[in-house]
Amino acid sequence: MSKRKYVKRRSFNLALLPIMGVLGIVPLIVHLYAFDSGLEEYAFYYNDKGDADFFLAWKLYIFTAIVFAMACVVIYKLYREGKKVRFEKLFIPLGVYAFLAFLSALFSEYQPFPFTGGYEQFESVFALMGYAVTAYYAFLFVETEKDLKIVIIALTFSVVCMLLIAVSQAFFTDFYKTRLAAYLILPISRWSEVDDLIFNFEEGRVYMSLYNPNYVGSYVSFLFPLYVMLALNKWKFRWLMAPGCIAVGVGLILALLGSQSRAGFVGVVAALFVLAIVMNRKLLKYSVPIVFALCVLITLVHKANADSDNYYINKILSIFDPQKADEPNFSNLSADGNQLHITYCGNVLNIEFDYESETGEYAFHLTDDAGTGIDVQSEDGEEGWVDVLDERFPKFKIRAVGLEMYNTAGYGVMIDGKEWYFMNSKEGVQVLSPGLKPATPYTSETFGPLEGYERIASGRGFIWGKTIPLLMDNFIIGSGADTFVLEFPNDDFRSTYYGGYLNTVITKPHNMYLQIGVQTGVLSLIAILVFYFWYFGLAISTYARLRKLDLFGLTGVGVLCGSAGYMVTQFINDSSITVAPIFWTMMGVGIAALIKSRKDLKVQLEEAKALKEQKQLAEAQGIVLSESQLGGIQSIVLSELGESGAEAKTDAGSEASVKASDDGDAQNNADQTASTVVVAASRKQNKRKKRR
Repeated sequence: MSKRKYVKRRSFNLALLPIMGVLGIVPLIVHLYAFDSGLEEYAFYYNDKGDADFFLAWKLYIFTAIVFAMACVVIYKLYREGKKVRFEKLFIPLGVYAFLAFLSALFSEYQPFPFTGGYEQFESVFALMGYAVTAYYAFLFVETEKDLKIVIIALTFSVVCMLLIAVSQAFFTDFYKTRLAAYLILPISRWSEVDDLIFNFEEGRVYMSLYNPNYVGSYVSFLFPLYVMLALNKWKFRWLMAPGCIAVGVGLILALLGSQSRAGFVGVVAALFVLAIVMNRKLLKYSVPIVFALCVLITLVHKANADSDNYYINKILSIFDPQKADEPNFSNLSADGNQLHITYCGNVLNIEFDYESETGEYAFHLTDDAGTGIDVQSEDGEEGWVDVLDERFPKFKIRAVGLEMYNTAGYGVMIDGKEWYFMNSKEGVQVLSPGLKPATPYTSETFGPLEGYERIASGRGFIWGKTIPLLMDNFIIGSGADTFVLEFPNDDFRSTYYGGYLNTVITKPHNMYLQIGVQTGVLSLIAILVFYFWYFGLAISTYARLRKLDLFGLTGVGVLCGSAGYMVTQFINDSSITVAPIFWTMMGVGIAALIKSRKDLKVQLEEAKALKEQKQLAEAQGIVLSESQLGGIQSIVLSELGESGAEAKTDAGSEASVKASDDGDAQNNADQTASTVVVAASRKQNKRKKRR
């Protein structure tokens, strides 16, 4: 009696649970987090109503917890398997980045912000290091097609939920403004405040659960190419899956239109450009679905642009056609002891304010750069303002003011209709912020080529111009994660006024590369760029030459094109805990797909080389091989290479050989010679393997 053989099927891979959590759960988390920003001591921050967050903090904390679990699993795997654990040199620069991020946080002068996360960002050093851990973890545990399908399902779950939220924000009542959402995102202890919950987002503007409409651009530019490629896969239920992927892609483009993110449009175009390069000849094979997708994309964009009176096209073109502004008349502000220096149209006005607290008497002393005295109006004007009597400083007014909160007096200077207030202190002259907090007056450095272009890219030119000079101060290690708000000259009130940000706390540079360079150091930025371009070069060279794409190959191409779009959008957007975990997790999946595709490419190249050798041997003996014989030879080559699917091709080749044997003695002789060629080639292949 024969014994039954049982084939052990692989059960669900529990190691995928953290990946599913990062892709399927973290992006959807929205919940109230009340906290103390820790910025009250800084002059540029004057919010006295308490701080609250809905979209960032809990994402950070849940993501950090998942990353901790991932790290434990990886450490356990290393302990059990040692050197057998998969690793690629590609991850070395990413590890360098994570290490430098940790050093920057450890030695930061702005403790504890790098470890706790900061105001309006909540992207702590644990998140930055977590991105590297997540990418490697996904690469390590996404091994089979079944694993990959589970990851895609988890991602699609969150994407579909996001699109439903986007529909509510674009066409109906924003989901987060409903009572149901209020009960979900408020803790039970604060359900009594449900009716007081207000979101100040523009009506009809799509932001999903990503906190900012700009992040929708990064989100869509990364995921849209992925779903375009997934629609091309030969799914088991293709009649359902392919239209489903196309529907998700169309939904993402509609969400992008609703967000009005210019960066997103540029990113999608960049992704499609890379897709055209990678697919090249393969575009003919998939021409119908790709042309259909492009037609849908162009139609939607054209319709939305026409309905908005060319809003989208004009916005995008404005990025590439900046208009230089004139330098402001009030060009510099500084102090030396109790003497204030104001530069106006190249002329310097020095002001000293003497105040006797016991008698309440005060006096102004005004001089120019040469020390020559400047007179003021003898009698007080309206509201105590007096004119400065010098044609070099037209419409300048000054007055004394009482500062009861500091138990002293200060003075105001009106310049071109704008009032500025100052006070004397032990540290010298102090400028008062709009919240009446004192700070040392100074003028920060601006990157020369951006002077006058402060308004480009919706005011980002000002932020970039003030950020670039900070890079040299943060070359080896940076200021620490989530400390940009403290490193940026937010207390340079003259500059922020003319830049259009006087009443705004600038917490991010609106450029991921500048963000990395300042917060974790220029060296860490170089490490990130080395990692990405290394990956990009390998992926381009692999997928452009690979003839056939399975699910891993299609996913790999989708991640490659999506990552290119994402990296382009990051010139205008910054890294955020809302989108970055998805990007880095899928990058790990993309690298796993790339490694498998490179193995497929190696087999393809070896097969082509072997076939070429066989043809040369046949031609040397004066034999012309038919297509059926070449098919048989190819099957033998594949079997020699140990590739799956060779059996089917061998059967086809055998049938062709049988048919060919009936064609006559002359053809039989050719077949025998062809067999000799195959044997010779096979021996050469075996010798090549032995030498390896």
